[in-house]
Amino acid sequence: MKLNLAKIVVFGLVFVFLISGLAVMGLHFYTDLNLYPRLLSSQNSIQQYEKLIMADFKTLEGAPLFKPSAFKKDATAFLQEHLSSKLPQNHAVLKLFARYPDWLTDKVDFKGLTSAPEFASFNPKWLEQLKHFDHWAWSKQTDIQDIIEKARKQSGIERIGTLTNLPIPNFDLLRHWAAIYAIQKLQTKDLQAGLKIYRKIAELSHTTGTLVGQMQAVALLKAEHKLLNDFQARDWKLLPLSSIDAYKRLSWAWVHLVRQPFYSELKTEIKNYAHSNYGVCAAASENMANLFGIREFLEPQVSFETNFSQNYARAEKFQESLLKTCHLDNFTELVEFSSLAEKNWFTDYNIFPIANISTSDFGGVGNTFQRINWSRVPFVRKFIGLTLFEIAIPQTLSQYRELAAEKK
Repeated sequence: MKLNLAKIVVFGLVFVFLISGLAVMGLHFYTDLNLYPRLLSSQNSIQQYEKLIMADFKTLEGAPLFKPSAFKKDATAFLQEHLSSKLPQNHAVLKLFARYPDWLTDKVDFKGLTSAPEFASFNPKWLEQLKHFDHWAWSKQTDIQDIIEKARKQSGIERIGTLTNLPIPNFDLLRHWAAIYAIQKLQTKDLQAGLKIYRKIAELSHTTGTLVGQMQAVALLKAEHKLLNDFQARDWKLLPLSSIDAYKRLSWAWVHLVRQPFYSELKTEIKNYAHSNYGVCAAASENMANLFGIREFLEPQVSFETNFSQNYARAEKFQESLLKTCHLDNFTELVEFSSLAEKNWFTDYNIFPIANISTSDFGGVGNTFQRINWSRVPFVRKFIGLTLFEIAIPQTLSQYRELAAEKK
């Protein structure tokens, strides 16, 4: 009886081992033959828009929006102080503009905004100090530095949650103050003074190296056209709408383009335009948080496991050059592989919500699954890493998709 029981146990263990092995190998082949090729195909979809992208590069090359900054005088501390939520006047500005959300396109809202008693009472003179600054090093704010230090001590997957929740400057508030200053100056026929500061705010937003900041710069430059038309102003050289639209499209497209080095070398003709004036800095932090956040799943390797170390070596080299170009060097450490992920088999960080998977229905087993450090499990980690990679694929080519449809 004991002998039979021993045979059953041995047979059962062998059976479980074989089934587990087959499942893992099946997952391995699925990852190599289906999942990665699917990601590659999605990445290569950029090829159908290359002519349009190159045309936008040429447009900005011929009519750039911004002059290169010397990066000598930082506006960060000054703007932090004046955009503080503790200032009552800032609350009043936000409240007023919330009442007239369509002030730029609707004449009734515009009249309501500019004729409101509080509009005339606002004193935007502090904005004039911005002429002394040439960049806005948002990433060097004290609270951002604290978050970077926290992320440096985390394993990669935890960094995704930390870095994708970085506090962004209150660009809307600054844009409202810019409008107040420009309109008050235009009302008193002081065109040059009003629009020089207004343009300076667009330039500073551009230098933050954020997608939000670059979109705010676009919004300001487009609004400038409307303001001059409303006031029938002259003697001010507007930036061409063709350049503004090209800069906007490229800022979004770069979020997709900068991932290419993970798959293969970025084409030289595109890499030559990897400079801030062509919108690339919008993608610098976006790329880092997602691509390098899941590095711990994709780079470790055992025998027969897919090796992505060359992918990351190429991606890391490009990303570090990108951070340097965009003056975001303080993020460089976070690009490197974190060995923290290899220390524990269990972790307090649950990856399943990221993949939109719930394990709550599985009771204690589900809780154990949540706590497993999956980056330590060979073959399975590649499947998880590439699945997370697929979830995080940026949908940033829609403007080129629309542009291509228009040209058909």
